[in-house]
Amino acid sequence: MSDLFPKQKNVGPRDWGEETLLVVAGGKYTMKKLFIRAGCKGGLQYHRKKDESGYVVSGKLRITFVGKDGVLETAQLLPGDSFHFAPG
Repeated sequence: MSDLFPKQKNVGPRDWGEETLLVVAGGKYTMKKLFIRAGCKGGLQYHRKKDESGYVVSGKLRITFVGKDGVLETAQLLPGDSFHFAPG
């Protein structure tokens, strides 16, 4: 397939669920499909160059992030909510 229609790559089971790479754009942007089992969590991440965004399809997602004052904050997202974290 062309770059316009990239092939999905399942990166396999994780302790918290499953991860599938949908689009990988040269380290600048990655679109993933995540299935997170209820009660599980992933690790805190930091990206120097890559944009990250997400959309909640079902369930609830609790996200921890660095707020404007440099302190970790938490938000709960519901179906239809989205988020965007710029690099850094």
